[in-house]
Amino acid sequence: MYAELLRTWNSTDAAGFASAFTEDGEVIGFDGSILRGRDAISADHRTGTYVGIVREVVPLTADVAVARAVAGDGVSLNSLLTGQIATERLYSLRGGPEAAEEAARQTIPAGRPGTPEEMAAAAVFLCSTRAAFITGEAVRVDGGAARAV
Repeated sequence: MYAELLRTWNSTDAAGFASAFTEDGEVIGFDGSILRGRDAISADHRTGTYVGIVREVVPLTADVAVARAVAGDGVSLNSLLTGQIATERLYSLRGGPEAAEEAARQTIPAGRPGTPEEMAAAAVFLCSTRAAFITGEAVRVDGGAARAV
Protein backbone atom coordinates (compact mmCIF):
# COMPACT_ATOMS: atom_id res chain seq x y z
CA MET A 1 0.00 0.00 0.00
CA TYR A 2 2.82 2.39 0.87
CA ALA A 3 4.50 1.80 -2.48
CA GLU A 4 1.21 2.51 -4.26
CA LEU A 5 0.73 5.75 -2.31
CA LEU A 6 4.24 6.86 -3.26
CA ARG A 7 3.74 5.91 -6.91
CA THR A 8 0.46 7.81 -7.20
CA TRP A 9 1.80 10.79 -5.25
CA ASN A 10 4.92 11.04 -7.41
CA SER A 11 2.94 10.70 -10.64
CA THR A 12 0.40 13.32 -9.40
CA ASP A 13 -2.39 10.78 -9.89
CA ALA A 14 -4.98 12.36 -7.60
CA ALA A 15 -7.67 9.72 -8.12
CA GLY A 16 -5.19 6.89 -7.62
CA PHE A 17 -3.81 8.50 -4.46
CA ALA A 18 -7.30 9.05 -3.03
CA SER A 19 -8.41 5.51 -3.87
CA ALA A 20 -6.23 4.14 -1.07
CA PHE A 21 -8.48 5.86 1.48
CA THR A 22 -11.97 4.94 2.66
CA GLU A 23 -14.82 7.27 1.67
CA ASP A 24 -14.52 9.07 5.01
CA GLY A 25 -10.72 8.80 5.27
CA GLU A 26 -8.52 11.70 6.32
CA VAL A 27 -5.13 12.98 5.25
CA ILE A 28 -3.25 15.16 7.71
CA GLY A 29 -0.58 17.20 5.96
CA PHE A 30 2.84 17.98 7.39
CA ASP A 31 1.56 21.50 8.04
CA GLY A 32 -1.35 20.20 10.14
CA SER A 33 -3.97 20.74 7.43
CA ILE A 34 -6.71 18.10 7.18
CA LEU A 35 -8.47 16.76 4.10
CA ARG A 36 -11.60 14.78 4.96
CA GLY A 37 -13.08 12.24 2.57
CA ARG A 38 -11.84 10.65 -0.62
CA ASP A 39 -13.32 13.43 -2.79
CA ALA A 40 -11.49 16.16 -0.87
CA ILE A 41 -8.25 14.18 -0.98
CA SER A 42 -8.58 13.73 -4.73
CA ALA A 43 -9.54 17.36 -5.37
CA ASP A 44 -6.66 18.77 -3.31
CA HIS A 45 -3.86 16.54 -4.61
CA ARG A 46 -1.50 19.23 -5.88
CA THR A 47 1.97 17.79 -5.46
CA GLY A 48 3.90 20.78 -6.80
CA THR A 49 1.91 23.37 -4.84
CA TYR A 50 1.87 21.26 -1.70
CA VAL A 51 5.63 20.68 -1.79
CA GLY A 52 6.09 24.42 -2.34
CA ILE A 53 3.96 25.16 0.72
CA VAL A 54 5.83 22.63 2.84
CA ARG A 55 9.17 24.15 1.89
CA GLU A 56 7.98 27.47 3.32
CA VAL A 57 7.20 26.19 6.81
CA VAL A 58 9.32 24.65 9.53
CA PRO A 59 9.31 20.90 8.95
CA LEU A 60 7.28 19.07 11.59
CA THR A 61 7.32 15.45 12.62
CA ALA A 62 4.26 13.38 11.88
CA ASP A 63 3.36 13.47 15.59
CA VAL A 64 3.43 17.27 15.65
CA ALA A 65 1.26 17.52 12.53
CA VAL A 66 -1.32 15.23 14.11
CA ALA A 67 -1.07 17.10 17.43
CA ARG A 68 -1.76 20.40 15.65
CA ALA A 69 -4.69 18.89 13.81
CA VAL A 70 -6.46 17.70 16.98
CA ALA A 71 -5.43 20.42 19.45
CA GLY A 72 -8.59 22.44 18.76
CA ASP A 73 -10.64 19.46 19.93
CA GLY A 74 -8.98 19.58 23.36
CA VAL A 75 -6.71 16.65 22.56
CA SER A 76 -3.01 16.82 23.38
CA LEU A 77 -0.54 14.40 21.82
CA ASN A 78 2.94 14.06 23.26
CA SER A 79 5.67 11.44 23.34
CA LEU A 80 7.89 10.22 26.14
CA LEU A 81 11.40 9.35 24.99
CA THR A 82 12.53 6.69 27.39
CA GLY A 83 16.08 6.45 28.61
CA GLN A 84 17.48 3.60 30.67
CA ILE A 85 14.80 2.72 33.20
CA ALA A 86 15.55 0.25 36.01
CA THR A 87 13.40 -2.66 34.91
CA GLU A 88 13.89 -6.40 34.53
CA ARG A 89 14.42 -5.80 30.81
CA LEU A 90 17.32 -3.39 31.43
CA TYR A 91 18.83 -5.78 33.95
CA SER A 92 18.63 -8.69 31.51
CA LEU A 93 20.25 -6.60 28.76
CA ARG A 94 23.07 -5.44 31.04
CA GLY A 95 23.71 -8.70 32.87
CA GLY A 96 22.02 -7.87 36.16
CA PRO A 97 21.15 -4.91 38.42
CA GLU A 98 24.73 -4.23 39.51
CA ALA A 99 26.02 -4.16 35.92
CA ALA A 100 23.14 -1.88 34.89
CA GLU A 101 23.88 0.52 37.76
CA GLU A 102 27.59 0.59 36.88
CA ALA A 103 26.87 1.21 33.19
CA ALA A 104 24.52 4.05 34.14
CA ARG A 105 27.20 5.67 36.35
CA GLN A 106 29.49 5.68 33.31
CA THR A 107 27.03 6.82 30.62
CA ILE A 108 24.17 8.81 32.16
CA PRO A 109 24.88 12.31 33.52
CA ALA A 110 22.41 11.66 36.38
CA GLY A 111 24.65 8.71 37.31
CA ARG A 112 21.88 6.13 37.56
CA PRO A 113 19.05 4.60 35.58
CA GLY A 114 15.61 6.13 35.97
CA THR A 115 12.90 4.46 37.97
CA PRO A 116 9.57 3.24 36.64
CA GLU A 117 7.97 5.74 39.03
CA GLU A 118 9.85 8.64 37.38
CA MET A 119 8.69 7.50 33.96
CA ALA A 120 5.13 7.18 35.25
CA ALA A 121 5.30 10.66 36.82
CA ALA A 122 6.17 12.20 33.46
CA ALA A 123 3.27 10.35 31.82
CA VAL A 124 0.84 11.35 34.57
CA PHE A 125 1.89 15.00 34.26
CA LEU A 126 1.36 15.02 30.48
CA CYS A 127 -2.10 13.51 31.01
CA SER A 128 -3.04 16.06 33.67
CA THR A 129 -4.94 19.33 33.31
CA ARG A 130 -1.73 21.16 34.27
CA ALA A 131 -0.27 20.02 30.94
CA ALA A 132 -3.38 20.71 28.85
CA PHE A 133 -1.58 23.42 26.81
CA ILE A 134 1.40 21.16 26.04
CA THR A 135 1.00 19.34 22.73
CA GLY A 136 3.26 18.03 19.99
CA GLU A 137 6.21 17.59 22.33
CA ALA A 138 8.71 14.79 22.77
CA VAL A 139 9.79 14.76 26.42
CA ARG A 140 13.04 13.03 27.24
CA VAL A 141 13.06 11.02 30.45
CA ASP A 142 16.69 9.94 30.24
CA GLY A 143 18.72 11.55 33.04
CA GLY A 144 20.46 13.83 30.56
CA ALA A 145 21.77 10.98 28.39
CA ALA A 146 20.67 12.51 25.05
CA ARG A 147 23.60 13.97 23.19
CA ALA A 148 21.53 16.08 20.82
CA VAL A 149 18.45 18.24 21.01
